[in-house]
Formats: sequence, C-alpha cells, structure tokens
Amino acid sequence: MEFLNRHIDRPLLLAAAAAMRIWHERTGHPPQKLAPLWNIIVIFILLSASSLLLDGTIYIFALGTLLMLCAPSLHLLAFARISQDYDIRSYRALAARAARKREAEWATRLTVLLTGAAFPFCVPASDEAAGLFLLGASLWFVLTAPAKMYFDAAEPRRPLGVARRHRHDNGYSQADAASDFWNKELSAPFSIQQTMESKMLYYALVFLVVALIAGALGFGGIAGASASIAQVLFFIFLIFFVVSLVMNVMRR
Repeated sequence: MEFLNRHIDRPLLLAAAAAMRIWHERTGHPPQKLAPLWNIIVIFILLSASSLLLDGTIYIFALGTLLMLCAPSLHLLAFARISQDYDIRSYRALAARAARKREAEWATRLTVLLTGAAFPFCVPASDEAAGLFLLGASLWFVLTAPAKMYFDAAEPRRPLGVARRHRHDNGYSQADAASDFWNKELSAPFSIQQTMESKMLYYALVFLVVALIAGALGFGGIAGASASIAQVLFFIFLIFFVVSLVMNVMRR
C-alpha cells in the first residue's frame, strides 16, 4: 500500500492541486468549478470521437448518453451555489474538507482508478459497437471519476491576493473554519455530501440506466456491457458498505 500511496496517489494529488492552482490563477474562479468543467471537456472529446467512429442509431444513442452524463456538470456550473467570492473563509472550509478526504478516501480513489483501467479487460464485448462503447465508457469513467475525487482531496489554492499566514486571517480562526465546514457538510444535499459508498452506487446506477435504455432500443451488446460494468461497480459498493459498517461497529 505504501508503494501505491507514494507512486500513484500522492503524485495525482499533487497534480490535482497544481491544476486547481493554475485554474484559479488564470481565471479567478473557485477551485470547485474545475471538476465539472473537466467532465464536460472529456465528454466533448468523446462526442467528437463518436462522430468519427459511429453512425446511424448507435451514434444517436451515444450522443444521448453523453449528453445525459454531461447534464449534472452543466447544472452544477449554471445553477449550483458555488460562490464567485473565493475568500479566505471559503478556502479554509474547502481545505478542511480536502484534508479529511485525503485521509479517509485514499482507498476509494485507488480502487476507482484501477477499476476504470480494468474495464476493457474484465468486461466482455459481444460486438464491435459494444467494444467501442466499452472503450468510451472506460475512458469517461477513468478520466472523470478519479479526477473528481482527486480534485476534492487535493490542497486548494489560496485566494488570489491573500498573503499566507500561520495563525489568523482577519480574525478568522481555524476553529471558525472547522465550524463552517461541518455546518456546510450537515446542511448539504445528498448529491454533494457523498460518502465512499454512495459514489460507487451512483456510478453503478448510471451504467444500469444506460443498460436499460440500450436494451429497450435493441442494442443488446451495449446493454450487456453496461450491465456488466454496473455489476462490477455495485460489487465494489457492497465491499465498501460492509467495511464501513464494520468500522462503525468497531468505533463503538
């Protein structure tokens, strides 16, 4: 595990922190907007590739699927309450959340990363269309799901124009930051306050919905590949759920 932490997890955390730093310095937008924007960029690239490799009804199905996957990110960028005023208060709350996720979710990050990379090898494809769909689904999953987790866990960039201080900034203490963070966590909707288990269940449900739609439209190969991916992710969800239950019982 130390090898994975040192050579995979930590470098990716540093890369995510560097990406958020560049994003905030170049645009002035808060770091929380980078993850949904990255998801949209990946989907746009897959849309371009689909137009070259697919045609007919299969292309229309791929187009609809990618637009469905893009909708949550568009909603987050357009309507979610991500403040444009990224100040020291927002930074400290975000940094506290990231620190908790770095320690609590490292196993989830590595599991999701390795699972996405293994999809083309462990999920069968019955025809060419299913094979292309499986390749695209694997690319989307491995490029967006781990990226979201690493953006959430990486150290965010301090607000522009705010000097680094060791104790207090404008009378705002570390205790105030922790209080704000937990208040936001407790009041946030379930879609934002995601646990390790809910993340895996979310992706399993996404591929299950895709499998049902593909089956209804007569794309048997794609439906089978999607269902297999959903089964793998649901199995991982069950593992994390059981581990979480055992850890909660042991703490008591």
